[in-house]
Amino acid sequence: MTSKSLKTSPTPDDEFERLLFVLNTEVSCGRMHLEIARKISTVAAERPHLLQCAQVFFVLTFRAHLESAYLRAARLFDSKSGTAAIASIPQAAEMHAGTFQYATPPEVRAQIKVWEGQLASARHLVDRLRELRNALIAHLDRNVILDPQEMNRTVAVTFTEIDGLLDTAKKIVRDALAAYNNAIYVDDLLPNDVDSFFRVFELAAIESKQ
Repeated sequence: MTSKSLKTSPTPDDEFERLLFVLNTEVSCGRMHLEIARKISTVAAERPHLLQCAQVFFVLTFRAHLESAYLRAARLFDSKSGTAAIASIPQAAEMHAGTFQYATPPEVRAQIKVWEGQLASARHLVDRLRELRNALIAHLDRNVILDPQEMNRTVAVTFTEIDGLLDTAKKIVRDALAAYNNAIYVDDLLPNDVDSFFRVFELAAIESKQ
């Protein structure tokens, strides 16, 4: 197994690596924000008394992380022309197929078909997420916010579904990096879990007993 190359940043004049680096960062941040929002939601359901000591803090923190996770996921799957998104990786990989260090051009093209299949499978959920982003996060659609049934339909995008989208994005970006230069960036070495972030709940538990 080939050892990965640890890097702090992409090669400045390598356009394809810069694309992968930016998308990799978006994926990592999106997953972190989602996990924090999910953890707060779980604590709110299982140990609601812990949140009573600082309700405003926890409510605003939850909303901030939730919206950031959903926005980053929507941005990663943006379909607007000229944007850097996961869907731009296959086309860029085709253009740079001859420069991959750990895959031959035929292997790159075979992998492109896999990525395109993964993107096609995610399309329905991406459409739902984009509708949610447009109606309630980026804008406030009157037809949605004033109609309870329409509101319920629009917001029905779950943590698990967003996690699935971010996982698809992660697989495509990491596969592309592994085949292109087998790089891993310093930020990727941060712990994947966010338990340390929630030591605040230990303090909340102490506060709730006083």
